[in-house]
Amino acid sequence: MKMKYPSVGDILSLCSIALLLSNIACKGGPDAGDPIPLETEVNIADAHKDVVMDMRKIKVLEAVPTTKYLYLKVSEGDHQYWMATGPTEVETGAVYYYNEALIRADFESKEMQRVFDTIYLVTRIVPEAQVKNLKPVKSIASPPEETASSEESGMMGQDGVQDATAVQIADVLNNPGAYQGQWVEVSGTCTKVNEGILNRNWIHLKDGSADDKDFVITSAATVKPGDVVKMKAVVRMDKDFGAGYKYAVILEDGVVLD
Repeated sequence: MKMKYPSVGDILSLCSIALLLSNIACKGGPDAGDPIPLETEVNIADAHKDVVMDMRKIKVLEAVPTTKYLYLKVSEGDHQYWMATGPTEVETGAVYYYNEALIRADFESKEMQRVFDTIYLVTRIVPEAQVKNLKPVKSIASPPEETASSEESGMMGQDGVQDATAVQIADVLNNPGAYQGQWVEVSGTCTKVNEGILNRNWIHLKDGSADDKDFVITSAATVKPGDVVKMKAVVRMDKDFGAGYKYAVILEDGVVLD
């Protein structure tokens, strides 16, 4: 049985795994919404011992979508447990992988009206066919003390925090939940730029994979129509900047790569 869930909220984003584990959350014009926090916040100083940073292979046994999150009952070898991740498309009985998670005890899900003895808060899961795009996480960077509880502070202006996953535009637009909050790398031709709106440039990009859809990257960089560029940016979903600038999917904090 294949299940598809709505694209809502920000959840379990990891640019700097330390920053985002401390506060897991998480069409026509430009898009700004606040991240939606999970019911339980975690102090990063206490979280390190409960962080998963190795490659894990799981099989989905049960999927329970809620307004903000997707809860999954999974098996890993002989072990079964529950995890929560961002809204995405999954297939029960299928095999997936993940490489970053925070293990929490006595975790309350208000929407499910349930307290989990143990749950894994997972950044994202990828199907077996895409596991080559998932790299083991080898270290946790300590965030500045004043930003330890802010996902947005961790995301903005920190180029190089984490390697970006090279994708096609169609990959992001067809399954944005799999990349929500993640740094991705895209290459394409700039078709249009709206400059200086809301203190950023709005770069429209096409790469031949989904040219019938609008794909926008916000950036401080200057790019001109016709330029062929490679960019790194963060995937965001359901962003509304006001004044008609609303996006189901958009990339932010774009950086032009050499």
